[in-house]
Amino acid sequence: MSIRTSVTNISRKFRSMIFLLVSIMIMSLASPIGTVPVMADSNAVYTKLVSLKSRYPERSFWNHKVTTNSNNGDQLRARRDESYASSVTWYPCATHRGTARIGQYDCNYFDGGMQCMGFAKKVFYDIFGQRESSLSRRTDTANLRVGDYVRINNNRHSGVVLSISGNRFTLCECNFEGSGSAYNCQIRWGNVTYYKSSITYFKRATNYDSINTVKVSMTWKTPTASSSQTNSTISVVPTANISGSFTAASGTLYDSTGKYLASKTEKASTRGSYMKVWYNITGELGKTLNSGTTYLFRFTTTFNGTVYYSPLYRFTTAKRIIPVSRITLNRSSVYLMRNKTFQLKASLYPSNASNKKVVWTSSNKRVATVTSSGKIKGVRRGTCYITATSSNGKRYTCRVTVY
Repeated sequence: MSIRTSVTNISRKFRSMIFLLVSIMIMSLASPIGTVPVMADSNAVYTKLVSLKSRYPERSFWNHKVTTNSNNGDQLRARRDESYASSVTWYPCATHRGTARIGQYDCNYFDGGMQCMGFAKKVFYDIFGQRESSLSRRTDTANLRVGDYVRINNNRHSGVVLSISGNRFTLCECNFEGSGSAYNCQIRWGNVTYYKSSITYFKRATNYDSINTVKVSMTWKTPTASSSQTNSTISVVPTANISGSFTAASGTLYDSTGKYLASKTEKASTRGSYMKVWYNITGELGKTLNSGTTYLFRFTTTFNGTVYYSPLYRFTTAKRIIPVSRITLNRSSVYLMRNKTFQLKASLYPSNASNKKVVWTSSNKRVATVTSSGKIKGVRRGTCYITATSSNGKRYTCRVTVY
């Protein structure tokens, strides 16, 4: 008995079950595997690709409204008319076969393709300025890169690689199979994850590497220095214009003339476009600073294998505060005639006290007055006391007798 005869004698219900099982087996080998998140390497190609989201929005449709008897999808393809290649709408294709009538929506055409193939070719062209049809096929899927044009699922579906993670990848695509007529030519960005084993072939632009070369710039944001009398913590945020990998950082201390004093280098492991770096001068560079002294400091960071140098930052430590321990006057008592003057002089100890300010006061200005410099003047007969007070409250008093 032949296999064909056996199948013919099987009930219609059982035959349907076999067909369903076979379909599931095929789909499991070559179709989307769900919406598992996949991260993309950051590069210029990826940046150009995702910039196209504004031109081809998520869930919009890569199609156009038929306005004449000569611009449905089949007619565009017949005359290789790419005038609608950048058109998107918010309505699905009416027939999805290039046969829509006036007032309906129909597929666009580009570089020999419609539906998913034409859209992928157009996105690829927008990135690289090259037509997919002019390039050679490749099957070395281990070398797949973001931005490559791929043909997958037994040559049934096309897209442009949006992200890659191990043996999985996502696409910028439209019209992925099995989505239903309500989604004909609908644009999707990374919603479905595929296996590399589903790739029939892929193509790469010949100018890929030149486009993917990015000039990296590094800015040094929010530099700060918090200084005491003998130490300082200085920080900065190196920020690149692209994402990448920070692998090392260093800090170097100089005196105000640029003479090297100390430095420290350490490893880093940060991915992204910025990293906060800070150093405690005494704790990490092992240098005790002098109070009230200006220093220079420079950071470096290693980003994507290249060392970048910050500007020289200038900071000054806090001055050491030496308090007044005692105060004395050149006279402890003075006899003074009316309208006559005498200069009192204050001495503060230690002599290198930080604040040498002295406040002069009179206990009775009707008897004698005193200026801010300590000069006293007799006013009328009597006795009073002139007091000299330091900034931290140390006092010395002189008795003044006016006759």
